[in-house]
Amino acid sequence: MVALAIFGFLFACLIYFVVIRISISAIYWSLSDPKDKAWAFRIYFPYYIIILFGICIAFIIKSDLDPFAILYFSMLYTTALIVWNRDLKKDLKRKHTIKKYNNPDIKNLP
Repeated sequence: MVALAIFGFLFACLIYFVVIRISISAIYWSLSDPKDKAWAFRIYFPYYIIILFGICIAFIIKSDLDPFAILYFSMLYTTALIVWNRDLKKDLKRKHTIKKYNNPDIKNLP
């Protein structure tokens, strides 16, 4: 029975990770320049997190502050923050690498 509960919890975590990942990717896909993730982060991140926070709090209150609901929705919120952070760091690292290798001050060796 415990194994079934753990499997169900892991399956639920996988599902909400995929949903969060798709919702964040949809923001990038809708941009005219999808490679500028830093700009998208500055524009869309505050609204996304405010709406997600409101939805999580609403579901926690609706569940009468059930500890499982508090744990689940706090993990959902934390996962969204981690996914946004990872996307932004990966984009900034890519831009820094491109900038480093496209520096005109570095002379090209034969």
